Formats: sequence, C-alpha cells, structure tokens
Amino acid sequence: VYMYAGQGGLQKFLVVVAVLMIPVMLLGKPLYKKFRKNQEAARRGTMRDDLLGEDDGPEAEEEEGFGEVMITQGIHTIEYVLGSISHTASYLRLWALSLAHAQLSEVLWSMVMRI
Repeated sequence: VYMYAGQGGLQKFLVVVAVLMIPVMLLGKPLYKKFRKNQEAARRGTMRDDLLGEDDGPEAEEEEGFGEVMITQGIHTIEYVLGSISHTASYLRLWALSLAHAQLSEVLWSMVMRI
C-alpha cells in the first residue's frame, strides 16, 4: 500500500540512482586525479623540467600512484555502501519495533478496557 500516487515509481527510480552512483563513487576521484595529473604534466612540460633538473625541494609531496588511489577509493566506497545498508536495516528494525509496541499497546488497552 502506497502513501501517495506515483510512490512505487519514485522508489524504483531512487533505487536505480543509488545503484548507479556506486561506480561514480568508485571511479570518480581516481579518474579525476589522473586527468588533473595528465593536464598538469602537459602544461608544465615534464621532459623540459626533467632535463633542466628543477627540484621542488624537500617540501614537495610524493604523488600517490593510480593503483593506490583506486584501492583507497574502493575501500571508501565499500565502507559507504555497507554503512548505508546497515543504517537502512537499523531503521527497519526500529520501525518493526515501533509496530510491535503499538500492537502490544493496543492489545493491552483492549484487555484493560474490557474488564
């Protein structure tokens, strides 16, 4: 039983969007970082920098490899998806508990009022 017209379609749409966001979360950041790194390398002209021996000094931060970024993003994506599923299950348990409480209260009230 739906609360309003079109609820079934909206629910299906939201589930599809949620499932389609998983690859976006998984691949978004690593591909963006790779794209920015390639853009930066093309802008600077890395061969020229290598030949001239320019050094950023000791404060230059070490760049993460693409594989490391993918692994980190994969861990974060799995953690987020499992957390979302866990929270949903928790809310369903709370909803079931409140329904059971309402039913027990109704039974108790009817027994008390009958006496």
